[in-house]
Amino acid sequence: MVKDSKNNIIIPFQVADLPVELIREILEFAAFSCSKTSLALTFVSSTFRRWTLPILYSTVILRTASDVKSFLHALTSSYTPNSPLIHPTPLSQNVKHLAIFALESGVRVLLD
Repeated sequence: MVKDSKNNIIIPFQVADLPVELIREILEFAAFSCSKTSLALTFVSSTFRRWTLPILYSTVILRTASDVKSFLHALTSSYTPNSPLIHPTPLSQNVKHLAIFALESGVRVLLD
C-alpha cells in the first residue's frame, strides 16, 4: 500500500501497476538467486515460465543416471513451436554449463 501524504489516505498497490520491464527484472533476480524459486516461478504463468526457464536451465548438474534420463526427456519433450504453454525455444539453447557426474549406468541411459 502507498500512503498519499496530502490527503492522508492509503492507496492499494498492485504488482500489475509496475512496468513489465521492472517486474521481469525482479523475477529474473529472484530466479538467479535461488533455483527453487526459479522452479516455483515457472508454475505461476506462461509469461513467468518464458522468463525463468532460461535461467533455470543455464546451469545443469546431473548426478545420477535418473537425472540424465529426466534431463534428456525434458529436452526432447519441451519444444513445441508456437505453443503458448510450452517454452518457445528448445531448452537446450539455454544450457550454458553442463556437469554430468553419473557414472557407467548413466551411459546405458543414453543408449536406450
